[in-house]
Amino acid sequence: MKLNFWNIFSDKRNVYYLFIFTVILVILVRFLSIQIVSGELYEQKSLENSVKIETKFPVRGNIYDRSGFLIADNRPAFSLYLVRSRTDSRTISRLSSILNLDPEDIQKKLRQGGPFQPVKIARYVDQVTLTTLQENILELPGLEWKVEPKRHYVYDTAFAHVLGTLREIDENELDKNSEYELGDIVGKKGIEKRLDSELRGKKGYEFIKVDAVGRVVEKVNQSKSSLPYPGRDLYLTIDAGLQVYADSLFMGRRGALVAIDVRTGEILTMLSNPSYDLNIFTGSVDSKVWNELISDTLHPLYDRTSQSTYPPGSTFKIVAAIAALNEGIITPAWKVHCPGYYKIGRRTVRC
Repeated sequence: MKLNFWNIFSDKRNVYYLFIFTVILVILVRFLSIQIVSGELYEQKSLENSVKIETKFPVRGNIYDRSGFLIADNRPAFSLYLVRSRTDSRTISRLSSILNLDPEDIQKKLRQGGPFQPVKIARYVDQVTLTTLQENILELPGLEWKVEPKRHYVYDTAFAHVLGTLREIDENELDKNSEYELGDIVGKKGIEKRLDSELRGKKGYEFIKVDAVGRVVEKVNQSKSSLPYPGRDLYLTIDAGLQVYADSLFMGRRGALVAIDVRTGEILTMLSNPSYDLNIFTGSVDSKVWNELISDTLHPLYDRTSQSTYPPGSTFKIVAAIAALNEGIITPAWKVHCPGYYKIGRRTVRC
């Protein structure tokens, strides 16, 4: 009996069997493609959905005076984060109420970060507030907290203009350096700014697998994880005792004082007065405090040692007096009255 190929399809059962065979073959081929050929690709995509990268912040380098006395160090503090993919409007509403934050500001920060990236919304939260949030964590999906180092200054005002301030990074700085992240603290003035890269250290990263509600399941990709590297310690040429003593001499008066070792050029004291409390700027600055600082008629934020200009006349008088003593023109008991001006013909030159 001769088999006709078209007779196979004339039987409906054969068509049905062929269809089932084709479907199974397609499924097997697709299964082979997903599991074998593209297995690594889909494994990576799966990890991206269940594994989050947790940033480990380095400890900022300490600052010491010329004799090794501590000027600035760090203390542990708590900061709050939100993960956009797990955060709802109720969480934002409750947090804005507890933390006294603008809901629009929270949403703006969340939009700047990725869907699975923890975004910092509050820094250096006190223990009482953190306890309240922990008690209500089930009603605050997307909320996380981390222990981070907080800058601490031993001397409140004496080193304010020398050390400068730390503030949260702005958008312009964020675009300039790929090492920065949203919410990072960077130097804004003084030594904290000038040597920020040395003091800041290097971040560490840890890969953590989480479940559907964000709870930690296990640590993964240990080979790709890295520990944070602390910032370098810094030793100044300034003498802390002399700096504090100079600060006490001003007693609220305006002015600047700089003492230099003429043999080496090292600065022993560099003080501008009036000053401000450095520890105010280690966290979020209260708007009332900030307005008081910028509206103060004595301008405490103004650094008179580096931003003001002074005529060198009075400084040069010391050189002229030493030369006159050396040549015997005057004696140590010699005195002169200075009215604050000198007349040359019809012209009056003021000191």
